[in-house]
Amino acid sequence: MRVALLGYGAVAEVHAAQLKTMDGVRLTAVCGPDLNKGRGFAERHAIEVATCSLATALAAADAVIVASPTPKHFEHAMQLTVPALIELPPCASGAEARAIEGHFAAHAALVRCAHTSRHLEPYRRIGAWIRAGELGAIRQIIYYRHLIPRHRSWSDHALLHHAAHPVDLLLDWFGEIEPVGCAAPDGDGSATVTLLARLPGKAPASVSVSYESSSAASRMLVVGSRKTVATDGFSFIDADEPAWQWRGDSQETYEQAIQDQDAAFVRACQGQDAGVPWRETIRLMDLLDAFRGLL
Repeated sequence: MRVALLGYGAVAEVHAAQLKTMDGVRLTAVCGPDLNKGRGFAERHAIEVATCSLATALAAADAVIVASPTPKHFEHAMQLTVPALIELPPCASGAEARAIEGHFAAHAALVRCAHTSRHLEPYRRIGAWIRAGELGAIRQIIYYRHLIPRHRSWSDHALLHHAAHPVDLLLDWFGEIEPVGCAAPDGDGSATVTLLARLPGKAPASVSVSYESSSAASRMLVVGSRKTVATDGFSFIDADEPAWQWRGDSQETYEQAIQDQDAAFVRACQGQDAGVPWRETIRLMDLLDAFRGLL
């Protein structure tokens, strides 16, 4: 299967490295606005075509991974006519998620979103324990992620991008959550935001993300009536059950998640695996819309 990458940034580097390890997959094109950067990326990953033309990239591809800057995801998705995996968030709203669904249906092409957190080993384990009832009744979930400001030509959106990942985990683990509150000092949640939700059983869950921190930190705490666990999502699980303690390398955990996610996409393209269906992406984007409506 010939795969083209839209984008040549840090996430695209991980996709490229993992796709090269898969049997039956060949990276054939990379596309972006800076041809010199594209050529350097192509050289690092032995990709045949580096181009600024989306049409040229599509001519060399059976499927596409959209790893362009977040604000470009929707625009790029709506130009594709072959199966695509789009980085989260794939768009800015539930309405746009439905438009993407309709566009790909019109072209009889598969579309999937990169629900990467669902593939991260600590969250996979915690999700399994929650579903099996091993933590007991969930009493509270607290998530925070603080990021040091980055200087570049575009920036992610705290609510739409980083908060989307823990909200997606809550959807995956509990099936539904109720938005209760949303607060942001900047008014739109683009730089700093805190979300409050009610889980089934009335337990509270909070999600806080800031791009304005002077120190980086990330943690999720899941409090159950029988057990409590904590993780940064990448490198550890701390638990009051000794057998649940876990330590890993952050980069290796992330790369493995991308590999598992991309492999599921490839299998879905081949009709072997459904992966995370697009309706889950629509539900997530609808939830983020609901949170924004509470600002």
